[in-house]
Amino acid sequence: MKLFKSGAHSVPVIIGVWIISVVSASASGGIVVSLDQPVPPQIWVNNSATIDITISNPDNIPVKSWTMDLSFDPDVVDVTGFLVGGYIPGVVPQANLDFENDGVAPDIARLGALNFSGTTGSDASGLLGQVTLLGIGEGQNSPLTITGDLLDAAGSSIGEITFTGTEITVETPEPMTICIIAMGGLTLITKRPRFRRPAA
Repeated sequence: MKLFKSGAHSVPVIIGVWIISVVSASASGGIVVSLDQPVPPQIWVNNSATIDITISNPDNIPVKSWTMDLSFDPDVVDVTGFLVGGYIPGVVPQANLDFENDGVAPDIARLGALNFSGTTGSDASGLLGQVTLLGIGEGQNSPLTITGDLLDAAGSSIGEITFTGTEITVETPEPMTICIIAMGGLTLITKRPRFRRPAA
């Protein structure tokens, strides 16, 4: 899955992110689970960005645990990490980042939170988890979609959930940008500290 292609690029590339409407289940006034815009919003190839998985729960439905599948294009990005959020207290993260990784788009990372304490989250909004993505491809884009299931306090599936994803596009900077970056690196490498000669 981890198709690092640093040797195949002669110029740095940037990953730009746009929010798109990817709805895999519909609901009216129910729970909405979203992949938010990554931080930072632009990253160099072979660098990482973090995406929040957030929940909007206007009816304050108690949520005990959850499992989701994150689909992505393995030629463009790779899922390299997962942290569980604080929306449900006391949960334990579960993740299989290589759940489906045959290298043919889409690959799937399975993410979730196990609950052995019986606690629930019912706030109107909060953070379910965070996913780390690594930029790989150049001149391509990858939809990021999520589907899954949330369980209520009794352990039953919460049926009405809307899932919203994003899209990541890999871009090459303009030649002037590359020149500025190269000059900045040269300045950083060649700069030497100045020492003052002690006064006599």
